[in-house]
Amino acid sequence: MINIGIVITNPRSERKKQELVVYSRRRPWCKDVKLKHMVNRKGVLSIPGDIAIGYYIMYKYKNVKVDFIRPSEISVRRFHSNDLVFIIIYDLLESFHTDRINFENFKKTLKNCRNVYPDYRYQKMINNKCSYYKFLEKEKINVVPTFCVSSETSSKEGLKKVVDKLFEKVKYNGWKKFIAKPVYGQESSDFKKFTPNNIISVKKYLTNAFKKYPGIIFQEYIEGFDKENPEYRMYFVGNKYVYTIITTATVVDRPKAEKGNFKENNLKRYKTFSRKVLKKLPDVMVDGVKLPRLLTRIDVSCCLEGPKSIFVNELEFVPSLYIEENTPGKPIDQLLGDKIVLITKLFKKKL
Repeated sequence: MINIGIVITNPRSERKKQELVVYSRRRPWCKDVKLKHMVNRKGVLSIPGDIAIGYYIMYKYKNVKVDFIRPSEISVRRFHSNDLVFIIIYDLLESFHTDRINFENFKKTLKNCRNVYPDYRYQKMINNKCSYYKFLEKEKINVVPTFCVSSETSSKEGLKKVVDKLFEKVKYNGWKKFIAKPVYGQESSDFKKFTPNNIISVKKYLTNAFKKYPGIIFQEYIEGFDKENPEYRMYFVGNKYVYTIITTATVVDRPKAEKGNFKENNLKRYKTFSRKVLKKLPDVMVDGVKLPRLLTRIDVSCCLEGPKSIFVNELEFVPSLYIEENTPGKPIDQLLGDKIVLITKLFKKKL
């Protein structure tokens, strides 16, 4: 018997994010989902993605038991009662924003468990944009010019010195506009745009932000990026490309080449670039065992330094799946379920 743990999120959070599915011919494993694992959405009982993944595993693999672990049930003992525990949707960022009561316990458990996938070191790096931007820059991967400052540095050096350094960079690089977003930020929370004349506004922003966040990221503003310049959210299961969701300020769609409506001619180029990024990322190491990747989303866009200049905007290992989009091929919960079982078998065998 194989025992797989999945840390599950609050179904109400997934309802808010529109990350739910219902039973259909395409998802027969959702037919017998227990009522406690469902959420009512406009009169329809719907299923969060992490629950759908778990039920798919039990539907296909009769020798696999899935332990759905709620945030309030997180502990080293509970985690170690499973062969491997997977972080799929509910991670430290989700906990930080929606469930601060369990945040410190979750972090402590991740640090002290030897069977969490991905490992805490990997999670910590991908959850911190400053960390993975530095990593990508060393690997010669294009990212947006960035200035990072931690609340700890601000406390040691003083807010004035930190702001002076920032505006020196702004002036030296000729940024006409720049943006700020927090480390541990989620979606657009505490996102702010500034000009080189906004010194007082930046000081006020940092004073308030450091009360909530461990650090702030300042980046050059790419004209049109938050409006009509498309961002390509590229999904990989293991090392295999699966699909792309294209977003602008007004559009969420798939490329025409993948049965969507968004007409574009550069998907092949974006895929090539994203595969290059994926190969550069650190290995996932759980208890000294190197394991295959599960899910990686690489968000890329264009025109940082000209029409052919592609850059990485975000890396995620627990991304929104856009699970209700009619993506081509097998449903993503099925692909992830198969990969989770494969990873767990490899982990058991190598141990």
